[in-house]
Amino acid sequence: QAIAMAEPSEALALVEAVQRIAELPSLNAVADELDLQRLRLAVADALGMTSANDDPEAVSEAIFNLAIHSFMLALHSMDDQEESADALGLPAAVVELIANSLAAFVTAGCASGEGGLGRLQVLGSQLDVISPLIFGGLCRSSSSKKKEARRRCLALRGLCVWSLAALGCAVSLQDFSGLELWEWSSNDATWAMTLVKGVLETSPEDLGSLQLGLADPDSSSITLPQNLPLIKRAAASAALGMASPDVAFSQATGDDLEGLAITVQMRAAELVLHRADTAIALLNAGLLPVLLDFLEGDLGLILQLAGFLSTVSQTELQGDVGWASDEQSDLMQAMLQEARRASAIFASHVESDAPAVWKMLASVFLGLPGTWPAPSPALSLPSFLHDCAELAFSCSPSEQAFDHFAKSCLNVLGRGCLVDDMSAALAPLCVLAARSQVVPTTTPAGSESSAALELTSALSASSPEIREAILHKWDRWRGAPLPPAIDQWRALVRDGCPQEAAPQESPPQEPARLPPPPDMPPPPARATGGGALSHLLREAPNEYRCAIDLQLMMDPVRSPAGFLFDRGTLSKALKNSGGLCPKTQRPLTLEDCPRVPELRKQIQVWVRRVQQVRLEQQQQQ
Repeated sequence: QAIAMAEPSEALALVEAVQRIAELPSLNAVADELDLQRLRLAVADALGMTSANDDPEAVSEAIFNLAIHSFMLALHSMDDQEESADALGLPAAVVELIANSLAAFVTAGCASGEGGLGRLQVLGSQLDVISPLIFGGLCRSSSSKKKEARRRCLALRGLCVWSLAALGCAVSLQDFSGLELWEWSSNDATWAMTLVKGVLETSPEDLGSLQLGLADPDSSSITLPQNLPLIKRAAASAALGMASPDVAFSQATGDDLEGLAITVQMRAAELVLHRADTAIALLNAGLLPVLLDFLEGDLGLILQLAGFLSTVSQTELQGDVGWASDEQSDLMQAMLQEARRASAIFASHVESDAPAVWKMLASVFLGLPGTWPAPSPALSLPSFLHDCAELAFSCSPSEQAFDHFAKSCLNVLGRGCLVDDMSAALAPLCVLAARSQVVPTTTPAGSESSAALELTSALSASSPEIREAILHKWDRWRGAPLPPAIDQWRALVRDGCPQEAAPQESPPQEPARLPPPPDMPPPPARATGGGALSHLLREAPNEYRCAIDLQLMMDPVRSPAGFLFDRGTLSKALKNSGGLCPKTQRPLTLEDCPRVPELRKQIQVWVRRVQQVRLEQQQQQ
């Protein structure tokens, strides 16, 4: 890795940056004096070792010790902020301290050589402990216009970058996968997605605004790795690989779950629950819009995006699920209901991103070379179209979006060189049409040919063998139940010519999803691991949960009707609803909902108590 071969002078400069931060007035105001003394001693030791540079292992150990003291100062600084308005955030100076310590750790090559892997594991556990504070800071600061909040948000992003850069010293970025991200984030899907979001939102231009050291004595700077573009792409690809079975079963030991021997049904249930957790984590971190912005023009990652969104949507749960049949245990039924609920929550939230999602997916067909650009055979054109057809069940395209997507696809298929089996492409394209409430037609739409007309013509011109293969694929379709509109496409394929549908008062509707009752209690706790952040979001008391998505509130506000919402979640809900309260359906604005500082303080105390317990558990281990 290029970053692991930095000059010693670069590591020295970063240690000097930590030294400057340690003297900032803002850090003195929030840190314990004893912690500061220990930090400054660690800085002096690291400066001496790095300046001499005659013992690489001693340099690594000194900078590693400096990073540990930075983390400990961050944890202890929260104990002195009970009256702070930033209940779940870290002071900007503390974040800058950790980010620069991590930068020095990476640049000095501390993750390589003897003891490198062990140091990485310790830093990973330290990051896990403060993950709720990083999550809270990113959630609250990203939209704030206040100078301190903006400075903290940029520093948090830099911390996320250097966190994955540290891992990149031990794992080649070209080989960085969802499994490595999962393990680095302590098997915590929300923490993994938060890290990736922080990385993807980072730009040299933003962090350049922190280079104010000469103009402002109470500010510092964040340096970025030279291979930031590689880190960002590796992070995005890893996030899109989080739903794979390799990740879900990475801790599988063949042991028990609730005292029962592991069976195929249990493994299926665990995979479904892992994907449900991944879907909710994507929402919690607010990663999807950031991913869509980053992936533009990257065909390989867009193909991964289609498969990932289709997978975490879990549309197959809308039909009969063999592993959770009536003969199975109550636990299995509860696991299925939890997964269905997560699928319904995901579908309700991702719908607002549908225009951007389908615009992104249609871009795959623009400017294609003569061969399909998939990074692996598994991401073929037929599999991409199948993913899109399944995604449409949860995130349906508008009529215009489908028309653009299908016409672009048919134009590519017309070249006749991208697929060996045309039926494998036309079958899912028809399902996508049916899920978009589009039916066969022989009538042009105005002056232009519509996608429905072009698809009708393509099917009519297909050979009997291709049409028979399409019918066979529909009979064996894997996923959500096919919509009623597919019957008209089925008649076209069967007869070889379109049949005019009987007049209907309304178009055939997609089968209703099967979400469980919203008030259903969660199933019994399961032994799937997970880090500090997922534990907080999953185990929070009901009074600390947002009335919209039942997640832990980072910034609680109260509506005139008395409902408690997380401010960021409410802001998105109001934007999607056109300014209507998600509970009363009456007009509502953010200004109508004042913050609730006393509740925020209660959440802070609870979060700190949970963190302390987790820290003690780690120390015992």
